[in-house]
Amino acid sequence: MKQRAAQKLISGGPRGSSLEFAGQLRSTSSINSAMANAAIDSTSLHLAPDTWKIFEALTVSKSTSISGSGKESILELQRGFLISMIDVTSDDVVIENLTIKTESETGATGLVGITITGDRVTVRNCVFVGFKNAIIVRSATDFVIEGCRISNQTGGAIDINNGDYGIVRGNIIATNATGNEIDLDASSQYNTVYGNVVKGGAISIATSGGQANKYAANSPAASTV
Repeated sequence: MKQRAAQKLISGGPRGSSLEFAGQLRSTSSINSAMANAAIDSTSLHLAPDTWKIFEALTVSKSTSISGSGKESILELQRGFLISMIDVTSDDVVIENLTIKTESETGATGLVGITITGDRVTVRNCVFVGFKNAIIVRSATDFVIEGCRISNQTGGAIDINNGDYGIVRGNIIATNATGNEIDLDASSQYNTVYGNVVKGGAISIATSGGQANKYAANSPAASTV
């Protein structure tokens, strides 16, 4: 019934399909099902102002835009979920204007909010609360992480592993951890990191093969290793 309700809201057009979710479509399986059954690869999902209970991974395997209404569109991790809440494997994905959090009262122990392995992925204006790592980039290029607010994580907030040609800008990280809250490893090249604020912890920028990552106007200033 949920899948049928979602499908009725698909409208085709030159820019792709549009899925407008109402409050009754709360589960990740509904979102996954709607994306899998979209008429074409390019899909736009708008999540209504509501709390969406997340019990299984949300896998983004198509070119997709997932947007919400800011702090009122909440993806909330539930008990027993131990891996990435959102796993982005496709190229050309945008995730924006969402609150992505763990629900501590349920005993949820999420490790990663979003894992990115696709190219040309943008995460914009999202709030992350309570993960070990808010965002991990693995072997991806041309990514953008901007305007996000991250708090209460226990590991590095933004962790770039073998990520190239990315931009990390204008993020605010308020953390209880003491490590590198924005961390680019030695295999990451040609990235630009600027205008980020870390309240506790540090920003660590590595170089690889002589190809320096660029950084400016971060607080505290980024260190290089």
